[in-house]
Amino acid sequence: MNSHSKVIARKLASALVVAAFGAFGPRAHAAATYLWPNLSGIGACQATLQACIDAAAPGDTVLIGNDELLLPDGYTAVNESLSISKSLTLAGAAGIDAVFAPGRRIDVDSPTSGAVNIDIEHLVLRHGQLRVTHRSDTDSSYTLSRLRFEETSTSTGEGAIQVGDAGSGPAHVAIGDNVIELGSATTTLSGGVGAYSLGGEWHINVFRNRVHLRNVPATAIALSANGFGSMAINDNVIDGGGYQKGIRAAWNPGSTANTMDVLDNVVVGARGPAGGEASLMVALTNTALRLVNNTVVGNILGVEVSRFGADSSSGRVANNLVAFNVATGLAIDSGLAGAVSNGYNLVHGNGGDSFTPGPGTVNGDPLLASLVNPRPSSLASPAVDTGNTADVPTTLFGYGFDADGESRVVAGVDIGAYELSVDRSGTHRSTTANTIPGGDYTRIDEPMWTLATNAVLLATPLRASSAGAESANTLGVFEDDGSPSHWSIFHENASPLSVGRGFNVFAPIDSRVHYVHTSTVGNSSANYTMLDDAGLNGHPEAVAFVTHNWNPGGIGGTYHDHRIGLEYFGSHWYVRNEDLADMAIGVSFNVIVTDLFTSQNWMVAEVGAAAATEVRLEHPLLDDNPCVAVQVTRADGNYSAGTVLDDVPFVVGYRAGLAGAPGHWYIEAVGAGSPMFPAHAAFNVMAQGAQGDACRDDRIFTDGFDG
Repeated sequence: MNSHSKVIARKLASALVVAAFGAFGPRAHAAATYLWPNLSGIGACQATLQACIDAAAPGDTVLIGNDELLLPDGYTAVNESLSISKSLTLAGAAGIDAVFAPGRRIDVDSPTSGAVNIDIEHLVLRHGQLRVTHRSDTDSSYTLSRLRFEETSTSTGEGAIQVGDAGSGPAHVAIGDNVIELGSATTTLSGGVGAYSLGGEWHINVFRNRVHLRNVPATAIALSANGFGSMAINDNVIDGGGYQKGIRAAWNPGSTANTMDVLDNVVVGARGPAGGEASLMVALTNTALRLVNNTVVGNILGVEVSRFGADSSSGRVANNLVAFNVATGLAIDSGLAGAVSNGYNLVHGNGGDSFTPGPGTVNGDPLLASLVNPRPSSLASPAVDTGNTADVPTTLFGYGFDADGESRVVAGVDIGAYELSVDRSGTHRSTTANTIPGGDYTRIDEPMWTLATNAVLLATPLRASSAGAESANTLGVFEDDGSPSHWSIFHENASPLSVGRGFNVFAPIDSRVHYVHTSTVGNSSANYTMLDDAGLNGHPEAVAFVTHNWNPGGIGGTYHDHRIGLEYFGSHWYVRNEDLADMAIGVSFNVIVTDLFTSQNWMVAEVGAAAATEVRLEHPLLDDNPCVAVQVTRADGNYSAGTVLDDVPFVVGYRAGLAGAPGHWYIEAVGAGSPMFPAHAAFNVMAQGAQGDACRDDRIFTDGFDG
């Protein structure tokens, strides 16, 4: 995601050239980018979006941009259905919400020969559908990502995203980071993601989708195949109430050797009529199965592993949390005994279970936060650290991540889709109870903030209209024995901090590299102090965050009234004063380094080629999520255009989206006059997955997705 915004920006720049001048005369085709609607009045894409798609050559990109010259608002309506029959990328441009009118749809029907590569992303469809059919005789790929569906209108047995494989050539399908919200009462509705293969080689990866279903006879994710290949269904969250099934995956008779991974998924609230298929059901033919670290709670029917007949299927069912399912919990076909082993699953409070428990099976109450927030609530949960590490899939970079995008193994591995962390992330508000009148600080006193005196905190200011010029003051944190949490946020210039201010605060405790850096004569020069850490040294691609710490360990007390950022050069990262003031000796900074191997919880945002008053953030964890605790640090590194001094104060703020579009977070310039961020200034942005996902899901249920 971090590099995506820069790629789109470059596509947009080239699109302006194509839109203005078009193409002249016959030539060997090089992939081009078109911007629709073309407001220049010259060149292609001045008519309909379909006409723009038709004018593009195979392999080209069509971006949906702003539809207004004088008053651009980042929202473009598309009032037409589309048909695509060639290799193409179709996407909303960076900073644009491309929203299709209700009832509009996109149909992709590949040619019957030649390689086809389709990429559709960053669009919103209301009461619409995306339907893809692979017909080619050649290896082809289809990527469908960052799409949002609000209700849908489909044929019986189909989903909001429907993919069919009828070609003789291999098909590679990736469906990820989509949001599907369905609450219609229509009986023809199938559900969220539907995909099938009639034969031949098929590889499908369905990942990090969020499907919210309310009172619909629907299946969130349904995959079936008669051919051979691989299925991966990972990190999807399915919730709501009154729907039929969560995940259904089947390799049907006639298949040859296959693989199926079902990892780190969450299924909650499948409370449709009993007697049907389980809320997470896999059916095998000649399949090697890994069903690991899923959470399936609060349904009528839980997890079912079955096969179509005697064959060579094998696999492992492990580290799954299956609890509080009314009729059945975990069921494994007895015909798979000796072929599919199980162990380290937690089963509790189910109407019944049908399997022979393997080693490490746990039966205790998982002590979940709630059925709509099925994360272990404390270290006392029998799900914590009782899973089997050997069952956790690994990559070249070690263990993977849980359903929140957080580290999968913290101490030991937990049972279920979520790994409990005692990190603290949330919002602090200054009140009359925690802010002394005329004082320059506010004590962090929310109940969740029980921290050690040597904690490492980040603090990012939120927009507050009542704060006015005060929002431009530089912030720091300090250890305060008078605070319930031992910590406070203060103004570096000692000016009063008023009541009503908001600050996002993050304190990693058992995840992410974090430490305190202090400037010394040996590590500081001019306006820089050099960081020295194995996770940063020699890594220009690292993503780090920094906040001034007034008195680490409760010792000292050095003010630093300078806006700070991070910069990489040589082989090290440096903290720099953005105003070019010399770095004082003895100044301390809290430093936190995020995990590079998942961009699920971080991004790098960059100002464009012109100075700007704000930067819009677009990321699956942040979009339409007003309660996520966003953290921001200025940074020039591997993902930015170059070194750009940015001595402009900022706050972060959330704005609801226009009709059908998601809301977004913004980094906003504040201060006297009309402050603007310089061109190409860059910011590291991060949020804790567990905090961001949990508060978003709570909002979904508050909005009525609770059956």
